[in-house]
Amino acid sequence: MSVFEAAVVGVIQGLTEFLPVSSSAHIVYAEHFLGIREGNVDLAIVVHLGTLVAVFAAMGYRIAPIIRGTIAGVADLTARRSPWAREEFRWATYIIVGTIPAALLGVLFEHPLKETFGNPLQTSVLLMGTGIILFATRFVVQNDRNWGLFGALAVGFAQALAILPGISRSGSTISVGLFLKIEREKAAEFSFLLSIPVILGGALIHIAGMVGQQGGLALLSTPLIAGFCTSAISGYAAVRILLSFVRNGALHWFALYCWIVGAAGTWYFA
Repeated sequence: MSVFEAAVVGVIQGLTEFLPVSSSAHIVYAEHFLGIREGNVDLAIVVHLGTLVAVFAAMGYRIAPIIRGTIAGVADLTARRSPWAREEFRWATYIIVGTIPAALLGVLFEHPLKETFGNPLQTSVLLMGTGIILFATRFVVQNDRNWGLFGALAVGFAQALAILPGISRSGSTISVGLFLKIEREKAAEFSFLLSIPVILGGALIHIAGMVGQQGGLALLSTPLIAGFCTSAISGYAAVRILLSFVRNGALHWFALYCWIVGAAGTWYFA
């Protein structure tokens, strides 16, 4: 793969991993129209790592307190005190609970679901469905409800459904958070934090698939460096852009993009 192709894949992965327009849909379109294949395992690993760096860089202000709160919470448990009064410990618990549905569905059904629903036509239809979900957030009244474990699990199920190509992970998780009356910025932050185990898991799965293969990871090749850098930079930009949209109650504007691209894809592939 050329440096240009790797850079394009990095930009697509970085932007669509976090913007609510479905990264899987754009991978399907890139494969069809640009001839860029996802099968390059080395590149898949580095662009996943690039987006992981992006979310750590953009959400460091949340991640660091959560780590400290988790350590303090474990100390509370050791001392037989309840750690639940610590907000950061609660967030860590919510992330663990929210990761469970995607982990189970991914292990059990990821490949059958992608084989069944992964063709461009079905992907386009599901992308329009993502648009409907996003547009529905326009009618949500701003609130700051105490969401708890149930809310975290509900958002986790939304993330699990994003295994289907065309369903946006960030779009579905943030939307469900808003439907549950979680404060806008918290809903977006939780979605980004919830992406960390998923992105890391995706990279580890690709790495595990390379065990025993000759050659290993050529991480220092120029195309892979280009893919890593573009995915990290575009991913960071995407997180900041989406946070701004969500704070201003403008998430529903991404529905227009999903409808246009999804409708064009449905017409083209029908």
